[in-house]
Amino acid sequence: MVFTAFSGSHQDAISKGMKYREENQLDIWDVPYIPIDPVDIGRNYQTDVIRINSQSGKGGVGYLLETNYGIKLPYKMNEELGYAIKDISDKTNRELTTQEIYDAFISLYVNFHPHFDIVDYQFNQGEQPEVNLTILKDNQQIKTHSVGSGSLDAVNQAIKKTLGATYTLEVYEQNSLGKNSKAQACAQIGIASQGKMYWGSGIDQDIVKATLQALVTAVNRLENF
Repeated sequence: MVFTAFSGSHQDAISKGMKYREENQLDIWDVPYIPIDPVDIGRNYQTDVIRINSQSGKGGVGYLLETNYGIKLPYKMNEELGYAIKDISDKTNRELTTQEIYDAFISLYVNFHPHFDIVDYQFNQGEQPEVNLTILKDNQQIKTHSVGSGSLDAVNQAIKKTLGATYTLEVYEQNSLGKNSKAQACAQIGIASQGKMYWGSGIDQDIVKATLQALVTAVNRLENF
C-alpha cells in the first residue's frame, strides 16, 4: 500500500506526472506523490498506484481506463464517469477493481439503450450524404430517411425526426484502442439538451458502427424520453 493513491487530487497529479514522463521520454524518475519508481522493487502502476474507492476522482478512473484499455474520454465525460464510480464504491463500501470500472463504463455508456436502437443503416453518398435507417423502438421497427452535411449528421437528423428528440450534437471524439490495422475504435459523443450534457460511447472495429453506438447511447440517456 505504500505506493497506493486513493485521493482524487493525488491520482490526478500522478496521472499528469506519468503522462508528462511519457510525452517527454524522461529517464529521471520525478512523479508527484511517488518518491521512487515502483517497478524498481517489483511493483507495477496498474495494480499498486492508482486504486479506486469512494475518495477517488475522475483522474484515477480516466487513468485506469486509458492505461488498461486505451479508452480516452473527453474531460467532462470523464468527470461524470468519475462521480458514477464514486457512487458505486460508496454504496458497496469497498474498493473497485479495474475490471469493475470497465464493466461499469460499458454498462453506462456503451450498452445503454433502453428506449431505442439502430438495427440497420445504409448510406448513399451524393452531393449530400443520406441515410436509410431502421430504428427499433417499443419492439417495432421504424424505417426512416434523412440527409445531412456528413454521414453522422444524416443519422443524427434521422433520429431527431423519428423520435422527436430535441438536442444539439456538441462533442465527437474517437481514438484507436490499439496500434495495428485490426484494432478496435472507440468513439465518444456528447449531446446538449436544456443546459445539460449527455454522453455515449461506442466500441467496434468499424468506426462508423462505433460512432452510431455512441450516438444511440447519448440520445437514450436524455431525461425527456
